[in-house]
Amino acid sequence: SLRNPNIRWRIFYAQIKAANDIIAARDPQTASAADLNTLGQALALRAFDYLNLAPYYAFDYAQHPDDPCVPLVTDTNADEKAYARSTVKEVYTQIIDDLTNAINYLDGYTRTASNFIDKGVAYGLRARAYLAMEKWVEAAADAKAALENVTGTCDGTPYSIDEISKPSFCNISDHNWMWGIRLSDSMIDGEYASWPSWIGSFSTNAYSVATGTYAMINQNLFDKIPDTDARKGWWVDADLHSDHLDGFTWQGFTGDAIASAEVEDVKVAYLPYTNIKFGFQSGADLAKNGGDWCLMRVEEMLLIQAEALAKSGADGQSVLTNFMKTYRDANYSPVFSKFEDEIWFQRRVELWGEGFAYADLMRLRKNMVRFHAGQEEDINVPTTAQFNIPAGDKRLLMVIPQTEINANPLIVQNETSTPKAGENSGLTDGITD
Repeated sequence: SLRNPNIRWRIFYAQIKAANDIIAARDPQTASAADLNTLGQALALRAFDYLNLAPYYAFDYAQHPDDPCVPLVTDTNADEKAYARSTVKEVYTQIIDDLTNAINYLDGYTRTASNFIDKGVAYGLRARAYLAMEKWVEAAADAKAALENVTGTCDGTPYSIDEISKPSFCNISDHNWMWGIRLSDSMIDGEYASWPSWIGSFSTNAYSVATGTYAMINQNLFDKIPDTDARKGWWVDADLHSDHLDGFTWQGFTGDAIASAEVEDVKVAYLPYTNIKFGFQSGADLAKNGGDWCLMRVEEMLLIQAEALAKSGADGQSVLTNFMKTYRDANYSPVFSKFEDEIWFQRRVELWGEGFAYADLMRLRKNMVRFHAGQEEDINVPTTAQFNIPAGDKRLLMVIPQTEINANPLIVQNETSTPKAGENSGLTDGITD
């Protein structure tokens, strides 16, 4: 589908425009303390936008620094009529510069709510950037600094095992949320245009629930999660069971009856491996599709620390082990012998549905594997989507929207073609094999 590239391009460049307007209106040399804080947030937001563009339209920084990435539109060149694609290195240089300035301008700022960006969030965004750039020492240090500098309701600790053992991930005031989007019922403009109507499984007014287009984990990944890991209950199994539904009530149904319930014009039965990770806030109108969306949480920073420390030659395994044994699986032992495979696996499980999978695939230069040979009838992937794509294949790059091509004569399109069903059935990724 071309919807993702088009929506991604339009949303983030619209937000870049808004950030540029704020940045252009404030001179850091004469700005008040409050204006410096606003400037810092705008710079961090612009960096966040480019972090959500670069990994999708170009390959990784470490091996492809001179490849064309996306156009850099800033407060200093916003009036230009056309923009060529900047290189990957140029885009990441801008990201790091923006976040470094943001960290300085946000020093001493204490936010009133977690939908604002503080110094801790800016450090967290720079940790993401350094991770993508394979600057391991810097990534580990920034992830640690992010937890030390976050303010507001976030206390720097992950969700506990009890807290993740029921549908959740919907409240910006949760103690592990570093940054998020507040989306109450009263803020919804059109019930279908919010994340609970797309990825959630508890709405009473959404296409996903009413038609059975549920967001599901790939069966091969689900099967690798140990039964002792509390996160396995984030999805129902092949028999539509999850311990996380025990004692949970939805529209008069309780426990596994929720999964199998069919309500005319409202809900069809869950499919195997449907997610119940994302719940609704207490008292929310299930027909309105309100629910806060997490943009950064403590667990991500711990996973960045673990990966970056290990890849810099330090002890990242102990960081991961402590997190897992304390907050996810008291019986944890690594699933994979290679730490690189283990940390990728844990990111795929922990951050599932939160917007990291594709960027991780690209920065780690991994094959995109949806199915294996012989699974054509035994995998929860539609037949037309049963194809695998090797790392480095140009089809992994998103295409630039035609509207941008038409309006911007300096843009050069990414090469692409449509994968065929059954293609590369023998490809493996080292995780779901």
